[in-house]
Amino acid sequence: MALIPPSLGSLQLNAPFSSFLSPKHTIFTSPHGHGFGCVCLHKTWRRPPSMFLTNKPVIKDGVLSINGKDTLTGVPDNVVVTPLSNSSAFVGATSTLPDSRHVFRLGLIQYAFPSSVSNFLTSFGVSSSGLRNLMCLFLLSNHIKWKSIYSNGSNVHVCACCRDIRLLCLFRFKLWWMIPRMGNSGQDIPIETQMLLLEAKEEPDGPASYILFLPVLDGDFRSSLQGNQSNELELCVESGKISLDSASNVSHLFGYFIDSDEYPAIWSEQSFEFHPVLQAWISVAYAVMIPKPAAWVPNLQFISLTTYGLLPLCRTLEKHLGTFSHRETKQMPGMLDWFGWCTWDAFYHGVNPQGIRDGLKSLSEGGTPAKFLIIDDGWQDTTNEFQKEGEPFIEGSQFGARLVSIKENNKFRETANEDLNEAPSGLKDFVSDIKSTFGLKYVYVWHALLGYWGGFHPDAPEGRKYNPKLKFPIQSPGNLANMRDISMDCMEKYGIGAIDPAKASEFYDDLHSYLVSQDVDGVKVDVQNILETLATGLGGRVSLTRKFQQALEKSIAANFQDNSIICCMGLSTDTLYNARRSAITRASDDYYPKIPTTQSLHIAAVAFNSIFLGEVVVPDWDMFYSLHSAAEFHAVARAVGGCGVYVSDKPGQHDFEILRRLVLPDGSVLRAKYPGRPSRDCLFNDPVMDGESLLKIWNLNKVTGVIGVFNCQGAGSWPCLDNPVQNDVSPKLSGQVSPADIEYFEEVAPTPWTGYCAVFSFKAGKIHLLHHITEYSYIVDAFYSEPHPKQQYLYN
Repeated sequence: MALIPPSLGSLQLNAPFSSFLSPKHTIFTSPHGHGFGCVCLHKTWRRPPSMFLTNKPVIKDGVLSINGKDTLTGVPDNVVVTPLSNSSAFVGATSTLPDSRHVFRLGLIQYAFPSSVSNFLTSFGVSSSGLRNLMCLFLLSNHIKWKSIYSNGSNVHVCACCRDIRLLCLFRFKLWWMIPRMGNSGQDIPIETQMLLLEAKEEPDGPASYILFLPVLDGDFRSSLQGNQSNELELCVESGKISLDSASNVSHLFGYFIDSDEYPAIWSEQSFEFHPVLQAWISVAYAVMIPKPAAWVPNLQFISLTTYGLLPLCRTLEKHLGTFSHRETKQMPGMLDWFGWCTWDAFYHGVNPQGIRDGLKSLSEGGTPAKFLIIDDGWQDTTNEFQKEGEPFIEGSQFGARLVSIKENNKFRETANEDLNEAPSGLKDFVSDIKSTFGLKYVYVWHALLGYWGGFHPDAPEGRKYNPKLKFPIQSPGNLANMRDISMDCMEKYGIGAIDPAKASEFYDDLHSYLVSQDVDGVKVDVQNILETLATGLGGRVSLTRKFQQALEKSIAANFQDNSIICCMGLSTDTLYNARRSAITRASDDYYPKIPTTQSLHIAAVAFNSIFLGEVVVPDWDMFYSLHSAAEFHAVARAVGGCGVYVSDKPGQHDFEILRRLVLPDGSVLRAKYPGRPSRDCLFNDPVMDGESLLKIWNLNKVTGVIGVFNCQGAGSWPCLDNPVQNDVSPKLSGQVSPADIEYFEEVAPTPWTGYCAVFSFKAGKIHLLHHITEYSYIVDAFYSEPHPKQQYLYN
């Protein structure tokens, strides 16, 4: 939370953010007459100097300068800049080669030498390439502030670079999922980066400046960021088609904004001469953070610069793209506020009616009744040509199974196996029975975006109306460069029965209307990113995803009463930027109860991913076991996550001491107000592998702020690291927590407020009186996930 200096103390505590801005908003108008609004921070707030403060943006001699400061160096000749103001710009690039995938070099993201130094060195015969190499040499040193350069016997001290540059990247490490990556240079930016936050300081103790890069969609193309070994930032744009029929001279344009005093808006694409084949954009927000003061007077007033600058940018993107909506504008499904149970880790594909009854009964008898149920994978009518009955199981063959009808399989019909007692007459009979018996409010069922993992069987009589065709997925080079997984490998091997895009609306309406007739309340829709691998011949990845997403959301709205959908395996911007109505999305890879090293990674990944995802959806933290060595670790995260709370316990295998801390006797949960996200002082620290950083996740509820502190060190390593180095971890780590770590605290603060807070430590059971800006020291034990003694047999 950034606090207002005393000179702005007249601002009202609960006033909207816009009231803190200068009285007159700045309006930029393009040469073609298109304008947008952009807000400015109050000009009486004296801003410290920054590398990004600007004169008119210009590219000169390969350097992009903003407000007279060198921002990108080594900018290629095909990159152009269109100034929007003294402190913001549109940057574009051109290519004469038609293709479905392009990678553009943008330039170095760190400091170049000041022009005076460059001129000095040039006067001694140092070439432009020599200057660049010399600058890169300086950048390789972590602690350079001043360097001595000798020339003709003269000793000249020059400011080489800003040493305090930190990066936070959110990138897709698998086709389906994102994780964070921290770094200090362009080469630390991984392929498939979907959000890049850069922090720069001119002095170690000085104010920080932030730039936020969000590559987005335009036309048939999707963009992502990446770095290279020369510390350059690159933009990758691709359509997902194997070939492109296009003109010989294609303009590939993208844009980003660098802004020192204003929060930027997106420049309208009609303002520029775009070729219709490819339009890719980066949008960048900029903010300056004032360091926390040592102390301020009572009646403290403060300003929140929104959550890391994302809120105004996402609102602007929402308006510009017109394809997705901000989380706060969406209808929230009612199941979010009730405790739930998912059948997946309890039964996997072996889910059956009696097992579900047993699980619901044991939770109810323990005083934490589930009011929300997900019947996961295993209820549908499928066939598997690659795994014959009675043959030894073939790992991965389950991903070749295909749907043969939209109805339930024999386990949930009267014709169920004879060894199952009290088989229901059908899905409706079963769902209605468990609702009345256990007081369930919501029953959801699982299905894949294309019906099942292997799609709809092309020869199934009930599926012919949807015209499914067997297609073999093709992954992009970016995905192949990161981490593959068994599901994608198998779908590439077995193929997918892809529903005709023209029949998508009919398919979803038939499926969902049938489920409603069976008393089902909603769906969890999985395998969503698969469409980007099937785009050739179907219009490209962006267009294909949009068609299916629109058809899906239209069916949800028409058939269910509560915007009742949980999206899953859909953390690509193809899907996210087409989420107009969908309000919940899984925010991480699966919960893996049998793999101890993934527990802390799961918590850290969701928290950091929520910085981006939390502006578009409510991030879903997935299920967990309440009887597990990491159960309390996960439970605390759900309490502060602002998400739905549901477990996947096997029947009778519960830790009710943990569950009763999360669930009220009526089955409701006290869900926090916002998506849980890291505190600002954690943004650029690796809470998993640096051996010293703790993770703080903040949130609000109706009357107080809440912050959870997690020690994720030493229990695992992030995927996709070339040379993973796990630093030594102390059994205990110390840190500081402060009420000022909680954003938007003004929403729950009393008026007037003297700045003091009562801080209650849940585990210690102690209360402390602290001033808002006071830090409280604490120690957190290292987390090492070992099997729970009562749960050992679950791993057999």
